[in-house]
Amino acid sequence: MAKYGDANSFALKFNPSVQMKCAMNIEKALTGDAPTIKQLLYTYKIEQLQVWLMAQIEDLNSYAGVKSKMTTPQMRELAGIIIINTGYLKASEILLFFYMLKAGNFGGFYGTVDPQKVGEYLIAFKSWRRQELDRVHHKYMLEEHNRKQKEWQQTAITREEYNKQCASEATTK
Repeated sequence: MAKYGDANSFALKFNPSVQMKCAMNIEKALTGDAPTIKQLLYTYKIEQLQVWLMAQIEDLNSYAGVKSKMTTPQMRELAGIIIINTGYLKASEILLFFYMLKAGNFGGFYGTVDPQKVGEYLIAFKSWRRQELDRVHHKYMLEEHNRKQKEWQQTAITREEYNKQCASEATTK
């Protein structure tokens, strides 16, 4: 956590403009070494995390092409809900969520940026994340299996070679 510095330095490193970077490398956003919300809570005050999340929410608020935007109290409350419900998510995953939300991956907003809709979309994101992590894990397992298979092919001997080895060992005893 020391590499992120104080809360302000962290907020600058994980500002809304980094959302696109997370979306460009989804696997790294999901499996990288960014701190989790729970780790951030041990390092920074909850109010500091709320401010960081409110920057993400305000970015969404500005982006959404609807008349009615979230109020500051709604954004503060939503930030608190996100902190409580996503302790295991990494900061990079939060940025990815907001990018995907703006991209319309989970649906849209109709007339208003509704904090309850954001909560629903967060549930959909967590479900998507679980499936994506399973896919990534399967990919890693397959790569490991292929690596071991290749290694085995380089060191394996044929049945005929094995029989010769056994025969030569039997004659030397």
